[in-house]
Amino acid sequence: MKASRIGILCGALILLGFAQVSHADTFDFSFTGPENGSGTLTATYDGGDQYTVTGLSGNIDSVPIFYIAPETFNVGNDNNVFRSGPAVDGDGLGFGALIFGEDIYYSSGTYYLESCLFGVICGDPEALSSFTLTQATAPEPSMLSLLGIGFVSLMGLYVVRRRFSGALNAA
Repeated sequence: MKASRIGILCGALILLGFAQVSHADTFDFSFTGPENGSGTLTATYDGGDQYTVTGLSGNIDSVPIFYIAPETFNVGNDNNVFRSGPAVDGDGLGFGALIFGEDIYYSSGTYYLESCLFGVICGDPEALSSFTLTQATAPEPSMLSLLGIGFVSLMGLYVVRRRFSGALNAA
């Protein structure tokens, strides 16, 4: 009975080890300037080094970010982010906290923050002191495969040792 349970466990681990892992890419961001903020965003890969933001969480001056806002504000955000070059483009990344909408965009070598009340009454954009976007690391599927194979090998070694030690005790 125990051997069949171990066999089922080993089979499940092998399938887990060789299964493709699909996940949304995550990025950590932070900015300083007239307002300060940080958080994490999830995005889908569009090709090249471009991603489209699908979710965002974090804080702006200790106020939680509640939503992403594509195609809003004065610049019509496309909510694309990039791994190389400027992290956002001229169309920007739109999101909101409470009744305020925020837009971070890149123009002429500078990142700007534009704040809007209810997404329609917008102030003048202000330059940010800094804006960083780094892709969060996740284990690669091949690493998970190696871990699974190693665990299955250890379980196999355990089973063989138990059987071998049982045969020596019986003799």
